[in-house]
Amino acid sequence: VREHAAELSERLRRGLVSAIPPAVAAVHLLAFYWAARRAAVGTDGPLVFTHSGWSPPLGWVVWLVVAGLGAALVAAASRGARASTSSGGRPSSSPDPSLPG
Repeated sequence: VREHAAELSERLRRGLVSAIPPAVAAVHLLAFYWAARRAAVGTDGPLVFTHSGWSPPLGWVVWLVVAGLGAALVAAASRGARASTSSGGRPSSSPDPSLPG
């Protein structure tokens, strides 16, 4: 996308920048859940597995919440990327004249 950015319309580019991080976050969370479920109860076990025969230290609920928070942070990255894209990748305010450089 970055290589051919000049060929993409601004609206499409913003749409891609906004849509990709939440999609990546959703896939990551689903993959984590599926792997955790398989480790806890196997492929034929129940979909809700918080009380299983095996669980990691601190239990499944804690790690599912941590994975959910990580996915939320990845999804939130689209907000920062959107702000950066709308300002042309430059900071929106002028630099501090007292700083060297």
